Amino acid sequence: MALLFSESERGELLQGFLAESIEHLEGIEHVLLQIESASAENRDELTNQVFRAAHSIKGGSAMLGLTTIQALAHKTESVLDFLRSGTLTPNSDLIDLLLRSFDTLRHLIDHSQHSDTTDISANLASLEAVIARAQQETTPEGPSSGSQGPGQVTTEPGEPLPEKAEPTLRVRVRLLEDLMNLAGELVLSRNQLREALGRSDLRAIRISGQRMGQVTTELQETIMMTRLQPLDRVFSKFPRMIRDLSKQLSKDIQVSIEGREVELDKTLIEGLGDPLTHMVRNAADHGVESPEERTRLGKRNPARVRLQAYYEAGQVVIEVADDGRGIDGEKVAQKALARGLVSPDKARKLSMKEKQALIFLPGLSTAETVTDLSGRGVGMDVVKTNIDRLGGKVEIDSEPGKGTSFRVKLPLTLAIIPSLILSTCGEIFAIPQVNVLEMLMVPAEQVKRRIEVIDRQEVLVLRGKLLPLVSLNEFLGATHTFVHPLTQEEQTDRRHRLADRRSTHHDRPLAGLPATPAHAAEHPRTDGRRHRACSNLNIVIATTGNFSFGIVVDKLLFTEEIVVKQLGRDLKGLPEYSGATIMGDGRIALIIDVLGLATRANLLGQAQALSQEAAEPVRCAKSDGETVPFLAFQYGGPETLVLPLYMVTRLEKIRPGDIGECGGWKAIPYGDHMLPVFLLSDIGRIPPLRPDQERGVIVLRVRGREVGLVAALPIQVLQIRPDFDGTVLRQPGIAGSRVWNQKTVMLVDIWEILETQHPELLEIGHQSPLRRPDVPQIVVLEPVTFFQRQLRLQLESQGFQVTVATSWPEVENHFAVPQARCRALLADVTLLQQDRYAGLRHFRSTHLPAGLPIVGLRQNEPILPEELAAEGVGEVFQKLDHQPLAVWIDALRTGTGVANAAADSGGWQASSCPWPPAAPPPSSPNGRV
Repeated sequence: MALLFSESERGELLQGFLAESIEHLEGIEHVLLQIESASAENRDELTNQVFRAAHSIKGGSAMLGLTTIQALAHKTESVLDFLRSGTLTPNSDLIDLLLRSFDTLRHLIDHSQHSDTTDISANLASLEAVIARAQQETTPEGPSSGSQGPGQVTTEPGEPLPEKAEPTLRVRVRLLEDLMNLAGELVLSRNQLREALGRSDLRAIRISGQRMGQVTTELQETIMMTRLQPLDRVFSKFPRMIRDLSKQLSKDIQVSIEGREVELDKTLIEGLGDPLTHMVRNAADHGVESPEERTRLGKRNPARVRLQAYYEAGQVVIEVADDGRGIDGEKVAQKALARGLVSPDKARKLSMKEKQALIFLPGLSTAETVTDLSGRGVGMDVVKTNIDRLGGKVEIDSEPGKGTSFRVKLPLTLAIIPSLILSTCGEIFAIPQVNVLEMLMVPAEQVKRRIEVIDRQEVLVLRGKLLPLVSLNEFLGATHTFVHPLTQEEQTDRRHRLADRRSTHHDRPLAGLPATPAHAAEHPRTDGRRHRACSNLNIVIATTGNFSFGIVVDKLLFTEEIVVKQLGRDLKGLPEYSGATIMGDGRIALIIDVLGLATRANLLGQAQALSQEAAEPVRCAKSDGETVPFLAFQYGGPETLVLPLYMVTRLEKIRPGDIGECGGWKAIPYGDHMLPVFLLSDIGRIPPLRPDQERGVIVLRVRGREVGLVAALPIQVLQIRPDFDGTVLRQPGIAGSRVWNQKTVMLVDIWEILETQHPELLEIGHQSPLRRPDVPQIVVLEPVTFFQRQLRLQLESQGFQVTVATSWPEVENHFAVPQARCRALLADVTLLQQDRYAGLRHFRSTHLPAGLPIVGLRQNEPILPEELAAEGVGEVFQKLDHQPLAVWIDALRTGTGVANAAADSGGWQASSCPWPPAAPPPSSPNGRV
């Protein structure tokens, strides 16, 4: 019978019972499915595990007077008792019955306030039929003296059930202990800081402040860990789902799950259920073939559906893969055409991967018929929408006939996100880094060339593509001002456009829109109105997944991890903002919702027309996204710092106390001598290393001398496109920056560090080949100091003397005197292509020695291979990709694989070096990283 408790006691007991019961039920499905396929020796322990769960639920419900739950748990327990005694065999029908029983128990527990009015007679009848059949096969036994039969259970009416409680979260005791310890340390640090302030002891104040910062960081990380939940909470339902779908579809499917222990924020876990369910159902329904078809194709049975979760670069990646028929991109494109979701012209220009990605369009389905599983065209649209809402992205990798893999990338948490901080109109804003592709500054003199106008929509020409632009100033309705360079007065900017003029090619209406001849005369052409630094444009290239655009802002400030706060009711209706945060100085920064901003600015409707406008330049321009290996590490801030991998000789792990001072130099013991080392925090605006960070030294060889760069561990090798922006975030020791994998990456300039800190190191141990008539020479045409240094280092190490020029007149002045030992001209591709090759053509016609090879060097700019070849450029190499250029230089030095220039074109071929060169695989320097 039910025990009598006070209302508060019963409420507490009920909440404990519900939490414990849900914990018991979470793993039941998985265990029951294991029982069905387990061997006899493993089956007993699994059955006992399920039996104990049913028994615990029965006991708790009886104590609280939950008669319906008690009755169902008791009958289920009886069936399990026959199963573990061997009387019943765990066949498919019995497992189905037990699964349904536990499903009903879960429903009753989730709705416990209405459980006693729920009809479970069908469940009880099915269980009683199995029990009766089992009892016929055994000798009937009377009930034990210590228990009652189900018909003998009597209960008294229980107390009214309390209202449904707030959601709860189970937290490991270890985390609570860590939080208590950190809270104690925080109080201690506060007291120490208070005493130091009372004494006006600046050194003690600084130490206490650093300690409080360290404790606060640890406290933040520990609190975030309390919200993390294992993905098994989502994954555990899929074995049951695949089993049911296999029966329903008459297919033979096996599911494998890896990474159940990977943890995600509770909010993300709750939002993942629907999209993952859609992907798994699609894999079983659309992806996997029938057993007969798989046999005919020579594929194995059963088919496999794989779910895998793992950590990658600070994110969680979830893969849903199958070995089925794959996605037929042509078929998907035809369906999209038939439904009017894409135009015929656009469909012809799509790559196979882009055609496969059309399945994310709303209303598109490849199913031939509508069933209760599929065919309505809402599944993958729901997946894309939900994943975008969670701040993630989904990618497809499919090969027809082989299978399909969906790859979902998610942040670990939505409460704290890495963001780019920017300002406009004197206000600060934040953009989540997951939505930032890159940042760039368009110099004033290039605005005329790079900003176009298409039917009143300003667009940015970026690597052969047209990206719509939105000025945050104009969007907010603010008056843009600037400081006059002569009077230093703040004045109103009278420009109504980012562009200075009407476009020569693109200022025409979009396809399907009426012409606007009156618009053409609104702003007559003027050339070069922008020329001062205050006219530079700072642009953030933002992405919403399939759509990218540029946001013009006043200043790009820094990157920072921010705590997301909900918007108040006055701002909740504005889709362009997703939240707000409080900065370190107390100012409020609104968080920009990139998709909402694009929608409010009417940019999404322009996307298709702009892609058609840009189609021809995209086909002509070559920018294939080649990557280069870099050694990546962090310092005291969130930024990732990188060095070209070829410069690194080895890594050494050190302790903070290993760094000493010797004659004004910082150094560490290194073998039998001292190794000079540098700290980036001593040079630029990089935050210093925290006391709790593990440290290492990256050993670099520069002109025959080894030097060290202190870094935080761990250190890794990354493959990154080397298109660094040399203007944004530029500072001493940092040559440029870019966004990679939603993180800011900064390129370390070791040459500048050495030149500013200890220039004498550049001369020690170096026998310069310069000005020696017997040493072959190479002329380098390169405007960027960082790349001049890198190329000089590489070429001189391979036995060449180097002459650097920054313009074509300097190159011509050098060749005005016959250069018998000059072996090649290495030139930046932007200077080669400048003014339609005018400088290159003049040099070739007046100063080019017969047979001199001309080689192009690029970061990742778009190139026109046919035009470059026609202008006599025989090779193009990545500036930061050491290996292919080193091979070519070695061939030039030894005379192998290099032919003289053709008489007619001045072009040449290096048969041993294909063009463009393939990026080398990542490798460890000297095998010691």
